[in-house]
Amino acid sequence: MTELEIQEVEIPEVSAGIEQQEAVVPEVDAGKKQKKAKKAKKAKKAKKAKKAKKSKKAKKSRKARKSKKSAKKSKKANRSKKARRNNKRKNRRNRRRSVAARVVAALKALKGKATFAAIRAYLAKHGARVSKRALRRVLKQLKKQRVVKLVKGKYALTGKAIPAKKSAKKARKARKSKKSKKSKKSKKSKKSKKAKKAKKAKKAKKAKKAKKAKKSKKAKKAKKAKKAKKAKKAKKAKKAKKVKKSKKAKKARKARKAAKKSKKAKKSKKSKKSKKAKKAKKAKKAKKAKKAKKSKKAKKSKKARKARKVARKSRKVAKRN
Repeated sequence: MTELEIQEVEIPEVSAGIEQQEAVVPEVDAGKKQKKAKKAKKAKKAKKAKKAKKSKKAKKSRKARKSKKSAKKSKKANRSKKARRNNKRKNRRNRRRSVAARVVAALKALKGKATFAAIRAYLAKHGARVSKRALRRVLKQLKKQRVVKLVKGKYALTGKAIPAKKSAKKARKARKSKKSKKSKKSKKSKKSKKAKKAKKAKKAKKAKKAKKAKKSKKAKKAKKAKKAKKAKKAKKAKKAKKVKKSKKAKKARKARKAAKKSKKAKKSKKSKKSKKAKKAKKAKKAKKAKKAKKSKKAKKSKKARKARKVARKSRKVAKRN
């Protein structure tokens, strides 16, 4: 480098130094504020840069994932398509075509128009030997179905497809219905099993309740029978007591009568007048005794009636309970 070039280079450096000195000159507190503002700006820029980097990375990762997924899907789709094609080919090979379908295929191959002999020859060439009678019958049927028409001794296609057999449709429907029935049956069987279990549980509960009710009824009946027996025994005892009392009373009466008779016999010897007076007195006493007996009997009968009423009420209350 020449001296002139060196001088040219050095001059801007000096001016830059001067500029730096001029920038440093301002007041102390103003310089601090400027530094803080610069630091804040730098921090903001750094944060923005980081966020931008992160967003870019995220976008790239998303794109990569999407591309991988789409690639997988496309591979699966291609495989499934190939499998379908192969299956269709196998089915075509294995499928036994009807004579009508072969006739339609022959007419398509023979440019839509052909004579009876040409169709038969084509079929024989392609491995389907059909008798004239059978071919005529098939062509008649196709004509009826308006799949083929006769124009100037040649059979031509109308463009209509061979209608599917009703039996085949029915068979398909039957298969579908069988499948649906099987699925329904399986669901119904599961539901029916659950329902049966629930019914059994309910029946068991009902049986237990019925047993308990029967036991309680039996217990109630037994209690009622015991009460009735006790009441009967009490009645019998009362009757027996009454009978005993009546027997004793009769005996006492007889004894009294005997005593009275003996006394009367003794007194009759003394005087007839006294006898008459005694008889009158005895009659009065007898009347009084009868009245007293009647009153006693009435009281006893009242007591018996009350006891019966109480017994009836107790029975009614027991029946209601």
